[in-house]
Amino acid sequence: ADLSVESPTDFPRFLGSSQNGIVTGDQQIDSAVFVQKARIVWKQPIGMGWSGFSARNGYAVTMEQRGDQECVTCYEIATGTLKWIYSHAARHKDKMGLGRIGPRSTPTIYRGHVYAIGAVGNLVCLNGVDGSVIWQQNLNEILGVKLSEAEDSDGFKTQFEENTRLAWGRSGAPLIVDETVVVAGGGPEGETRATLLAFDLQTGELKWK
Repeated sequence: ADLSVESPTDFPRFLGSSQNGIVTGDQQIDSAVFVQKARIVWKQPIGMGWSGFSARNGYAVTMEQRGDQECVTCYEIATGTLKWIYSHAARHKDKMGLGRIGPRSTPTIYRGHVYAIGAVGNLVCLNGVDGSVIWQQNLNEILGVKLSEAEDSDGFKTQFEENTRLAWGRSGAPLIVDETVVVAGGGPEGETRATLLAFDLQTGELKWK
């Protein structure tokens, strides 16, 4: 998959290129005609989760839960074919069991790389060609967050943050600013917390918090 080719109709991050939820262009869509003529081109079942899709150059990237693996996946838009999958051992469920299973964040596509953050703190930069890992950071280690485990009704171990007030998992999409990727922080209750964390785009080195 080539995610480095850019076009005006791309939707490479949460809320689109301009981060306002608007797709610009000359084409106007009549909603009544669309409803009458719309048809299913293909169907592709995917795993559980709350992630949106980011799209570039005919490919769509999202996050989904597959068993005990939290995944970043890339699909070909024209056919629904899975092009690659990145898997990380994690399965989030809040302590009260109200927020349901799966990752929450929408990946960001930038310069052919995919930046994604899992519900329990796995920040990763992936090669958009094949989903291989370029760098990876554990936000829990940086912030001093402790994870607890519980078994869900499907027999899988789930994780949640034990010493913070973050009940629903990490859902903020990675934000690219200059040569850094910025993500939401957090930390244990009763201590000084890092509101934001900034990492080097190419190396994953923590630049500031």
